Amino acid sequence: MRNPFDSGPSKADREHQRNLARWRQMAEATGSPADRAVLATQPRSVLELVGPRIEREFAFKTRNSGELYPICHGSP
Repeated sequence: MRNPFDSGPSKADREHQRNLARWRQMAEATGSPADRAVLATQPRSVLELVGPRIEREFAFKTRNSGELYPICHGSP
């Protein structure tokens, strides 16, 4: 039975989970085993520093590649 007083994960937690899913997809597309390892093992504070770097690497790789890279943006 669900606790009626528990509102579930906070907005920040939901956003972090969406970002983490995007970063994992981006790390797969860039082919970086180090990024995948960091995403799987490091605490949230480290992920929030590494995530934007993964986004920059992904953007650099995909900018003029001529390929399509579908990335999940999560539900609104």
